[in-house]
Amino acid sequence: MRHFLKFFILSALCSISLAVECEKIPKNEELRLKKDMLCNYDKSVRPLGGSKNATLIKVKMVLKSYDYLDYSNKINVLVWMVMSWTDDHFKWDPREYGNLKTFYEMSDQIWMPDLSLYNGEMRESSCETTIVSSTPMA
Repeated sequence: MRHFLKFFILSALCSISLAVECEKIPKNEELRLKKDMLCNYDKSVRPLGGSKNATLIKVKMVLKSYDYLDYSNKINVLVWMVMSWTDDHFKWDPREYGNLKTFYEMSDQIWMPDLSLYNGEMRESSCETTIVSSTPMA
């Protein structure tokens, strides 16, 4: 029961702090841009019209390291996954925000594709950052 109360109190405090953040006057252009983009954003809604339209996701895998385990006949591969897609919610005129064309946000704050590897193990990273851009990135 104690763990439940701690979780509930922590959740309530997080909800309150998120609501307060949207009411604050940002100190600089990047914070103002993030406030304008994220305060009314629902990360549970898929980009490009929710479930009515397909969301095209481009995926690249960057090989970081690999290790062959002779005794088990397995190979361990460490890759970075780079994904890009268009989200109509994140459109802005850079001139209105000090010519900012991108901002960085933690990946758990925006919609992310539900992607998994077949016959693989995905490890969660505590430092996943997303680059949000006003124009498509090459």
